[in-house]
Amino acid sequence: MSDNPPVTFTISVNDEDKEVFMSFALLNTITGYFRTADELEQILLNPDVRASVITELLSERNETGRITKNFDINTMKADPDQILDLLEWVSEHVESFFTKALKRAKQRMKKKQTT
Repeated sequence: MSDNPPVTFTISVNDEDKEVFMSFALLNTITGYFRTADELEQILLNPDVRASVITELLSERNETGRITKNFDINTMKADPDQILDLLEWVSEHVESFFTKALKRAKQRMKKKQTT
């Protein structure tokens, strides 16, 4: 896992290049699928989680980030290896976020104990 994964990922879907931007809102939504970083492998192994994450990533959104048109994975034409690369990119973001959040929580707890 890199410390700071790239904020964008480009994938060819349905014969079009789609750029996915990892905003905080998108990251926050995706982290909601996992209680802990230990569950993160589910993004690759669990078909329901995988489908939900891909839908979150590739749905059309308005300027406020709200989904305006859900992406249908059943009609998706994409290279499975690119999908795995996309999911790995998402995993890196989620893992990085969990790691940083846990570190800060531990620092807060330690600071509270010393005051």
